[in-house]
Amino acid sequence: MYLSLLMKNKPLPLLAFFLLTANILHAQSWKTFADSAHIFQQQKDNGKAIEYFKKANALLTSDSATTITRFIICNETADLLVTMGKYADALPFYASSKELIEKLQGKEAANYALSCHNLGRLNRLLGQYQNAEDLLLEAKRIREKITGKENADYAHTVNNLAILYAEVGQFNDAGPYYKEALDIRKRVLGVDHIDYAASCNNLGIYYVLTGQPYLTEPLYLEAKRIREKTLGKEHPFYAASCNNLAALYLDLGQYTKAEPLYTEARQIRERTLGKEHPDYAASCDNLAILYMDIGQYETAEALYKEARLIREKVLGKKHIEYAKGCNNLALLYKILGQYEKSAALFIEAKEIFAAAVGTSNFEYGKCCNNLGAVYMDMGDNDKAALLYEEAKQVWTKVLGKEHPEYAKSCHNLAVINYLKGNNDEAIALFNEANGIREKALGKEHPDYAEGCDNLAAVYQRLGDHDKAIALFLLGKQIREKVLGTAHPFYLQSCINLSNAYRSSGNHAMALNYYTEAFSSQQILLKKIFRFTTEPEKQAYLNKINEYRSCFLSFSTAEAYEKGAVYAYEVSLANKNLVLNASQRLRKIISNANDTTLLHTYNSWIDIREQLAFWYSRAISDRKAQTEALEEKANELEKKLIQLSAPFRQEQQENSWIDIRQSLKPGEAAIEFSSFKYHDGEKWLDSTYYIAVIIRNDKSSPELIRLFEKRELDALIGRLTPGQQLVNMLYSTQTRQAAGKASLYKLIWQPLERSLAGINTIYFSPAGELYKISFAALPAGNAQVLSDKYKLIQLNSTATLKSETATSIAATDKLALYGGIQYEADSISIRRAALSAGNNDLAKISVPENLLRSSIGDFHYLAESAKEVTAIGNMARQKNYAVTLANGITATEESIKHLSGHQSPAVIHIATHGFFFADPTATTKTFSRTPFQQSDNPLIRSGLALAGANNAWRRQPISGVEDGILTAYEVSNLYLPNTKLAVLSACETGLGYITGSEGVYGLQRSFNMAGAENLVMSLWKVPDAESSEFMQEFYKNLFAQQTIHTAFYNAQTTIKNKYRNEPYKWAAWVLVR
Repeated sequence: MYLSLLMKNKPLPLLAFFLLTANILHAQSWKTFADSAHIFQQQKDNGKAIEYFKKANALLTSDSATTITRFIICNETADLLVTMGKYADALPFYASSKELIEKLQGKEAANYALSCHNLGRLNRLLGQYQNAEDLLLEAKRIREKITGKENADYAHTVNNLAILYAEVGQFNDAGPYYKEALDIRKRVLGVDHIDYAASCNNLGIYYVLTGQPYLTEPLYLEAKRIREKTLGKEHPFYAASCNNLAALYLDLGQYTKAEPLYTEARQIRERTLGKEHPDYAASCDNLAILYMDIGQYETAEALYKEARLIREKVLGKKHIEYAKGCNNLALLYKILGQYEKSAALFIEAKEIFAAAVGTSNFEYGKCCNNLGAVYMDMGDNDKAALLYEEAKQVWTKVLGKEHPEYAKSCHNLAVINYLKGNNDEAIALFNEANGIREKALGKEHPDYAEGCDNLAAVYQRLGDHDKAIALFLLGKQIREKVLGTAHPFYLQSCINLSNAYRSSGNHAMALNYYTEAFSSQQILLKKIFRFTTEPEKQAYLNKINEYRSCFLSFSTAEAYEKGAVYAYEVSLANKNLVLNASQRLRKIISNANDTTLLHTYNSWIDIREQLAFWYSRAISDRKAQTEALEEKANELEKKLIQLSAPFRQEQQENSWIDIRQSLKPGEAAIEFSSFKYHDGEKWLDSTYYIAVIIRNDKSSPELIRLFEKRELDALIGRLTPGQQLVNMLYSTQTRQAAGKASLYKLIWQPLERSLAGINTIYFSPAGELYKISFAALPAGNAQVLSDKYKLIQLNSTATLKSETATSIAATDKLALYGGIQYEADSISIRRAALSAGNNDLAKISVPENLLRSSIGDFHYLAESAKEVTAIGNMARQKNYAVTLANGITATEESIKHLSGHQSPAVIHIATHGFFFADPTATTKTFSRTPFQQSDNPLIRSGLALAGANNAWRRQPISGVEDGILTAYEVSNLYLPNTKLAVLSACETGLGYITGSEGVYGLQRSFNMAGAENLVMSLWKVPDAESSEFMQEFYKNLFAQQTIHTAFYNAQTTIKNKYRNEPYKWAAWVLVR
């Protein structure tokens, strides 16, 4: 006081005046920043507002660290950060304000209660539930003490406690708090207040979670009305009302009502909150669930991934919202048949929920249930049953026995009992589930239809066809009305009805529903193939292969008009789909004048090249690397598909009429098919083979039933086709042995009657028939088939529509490889690689720890040098442009540099080839290399090139390719000009045979790369005879014979020379 009197009565020194003025200006700067923040906040520029709030905080921290002003600014900063979804950034500001107000006002003050409330709510949003509960209970205690219960702030805290308990699954605690908050707000604030709207909304959510959705709609509609009236439609709260109402309609199966509301909510959140807010991510996730449920899988996947990335960035990978996203994406992958990816995501979500909220939680139970469903799809019913039971226990405790989720547990356990043959237990559980679903969801819900469908399956097994068909029909009607006909559940209903009518003897109705099911499947296939990658397409085909088998089983078992038409078109529709899609995509990309597309394609190929290296290493060494690279490759391939508009367009389907019109008089097409047999009630332990014959002079195809796979296995088994076995199997004497099984009797004798007058046959094998030399099959009178017919092997008879008589033109280029030097020192191989244009990143596709004992070294093939030299000389005499790579120059780099628009017309590789069988198909326990253990058949097959023995001996040379060209690496090439690829090596026609996609090995890889025709061998051919055949073949080619004619004539010449030794001539096959 004395000092201030002196200051008033005495002139102030100039320096002191300036210092005081500066301090006053500095002290007021925080207010300038705070005011600016408020202005930016009003202008909805939250980023700028936060910037200025932080500046104000910084000044207050240094000058006014313990003032009520700093408390207010800290709170305002944190409030805005929470609104923006930046929860972690808000935490230190709320914590500082709580610490500060405790010092200023103590722990019984209203502002301290506010800090506890804010920090508790934030901890709930961050998934820190124990901290959240402690803080909210403290806030509730203080507010009740200060203001009593009839207060809006008290109701606010009670409401947040209710939300917390609902999130952790403590519904018995949540319900009373929700109702208490609603009642207080109604009395204190009135029915038009936004806080009352929030209570209506939250109580509605509670009713949904506790299985009372019929009580929810009026509450949601009331909340939406209030928010629209008080806040307008451009507000996050109004968006929340739209979102929740949509979620209710989704749960009730009312998809047409749900979609516009979900879309509106997402658009509002994008405009008001931005695309990095958790609420925007939730909108993406919710829309994805809707689109997944109605079968729009491409859109669903994109939205799921968008939501997951946002949550990972904003909330982290330990948050329950991130876990929910994992769970939902896993459901999509389950539907698409990508079971391993699905299981991994379910496990990740389950672990997050267990850590965050414990195992007695609704969401944890959901993960158990969903993971069990995946294991059941994978055939592990015991593991599925344990998870289903765990889910049931959780949901019984948390939700009670009248909840739809509890009904789901009953339903799934009923399925397990059905699979175990416990019919009575299954019926009881199905009825319990359906009773709950009827009450909670109504009779027009997909879940109710699911229960009808599966209950019908039990009655069908018990022989009560009338009851089964009635339930199947009810399920189908519900699904058609709610989901539409292009949906997997509708497809399943049609299949179930088909089998039911078939087993009851009503074949006409069975055919109607099989036809309907096939149409639905084709629509789904087109939708799914438009956005999925090669592995994803194959996974989906594996999933639906049973449908194809059902179709063909019916066609084979029942004689009916147009049965052959149906069988042919079913076979054709599923054959080589993945291969054809891959070829088409690469062609479109290569021909596109789009630098972005080409850059993406090159990046994809680079990733696949890296995978080629890691796939061949020990599993323990490669897991982390391959998982990341596979995901990156998958993303890039999806991007390629999205960028390739022509690829996504509908393709014209082939019919048998198109194929018949492509045939000339005297020609026939034969499409072979193999399938697991279903008798209308159950799967039998039998794989059947059939053939459909199409002739130019017949009004319809003809279906021929051939044999069971076990009959063929008894002949060829899994034996390596050595000289003695081959000569025995294809001996013309074998055919004549009365009553003795033979290849001829199984494969060809049933067809002969239908081929009278035919001289040329186009055929496409299936299953184990890919291993058969059709040209050498005995045909009677010391003849073989290739004496009677000109045989042309195709990947699919559908290619007849584009069949052309291709020959080698005078301007075509040839690349010949032979006489390869498998031994090479580091200097010479590096020099050779450099001369070929060495890649910046060379990949080693054979592991360094390859056990030499498993395979001997590659020895020099003198005959291969003679072979390519002779071919090269013939070519030059005809003035063809020839590149000959032999010795050390036949490098892997030089092969890979053939890729691109300048690819040669002919690629001929005379070398060692290899193929390792599926490691899971043998019980041998000897030590295998990672190379042999690969689950990818394109890694288990390949060709040896210059320097290959270095890698074979675990001594790869750094900086260059390893000299082992795997089929996987071949599939990364692009050979658009290559009319003919000749693999003059052992067993190059072999590979892993899978479903309708044919042989996975070198054959598939060269086809994927774009080679139009491929010559391969089915077994090891003696070197001299191999060279002899090749020289005869090229002599014909250079005489301007078409590729097929040149091959047929060469085969005839060598066959006539070694007629009684098919081992020497029949191994070679030409496939278009």
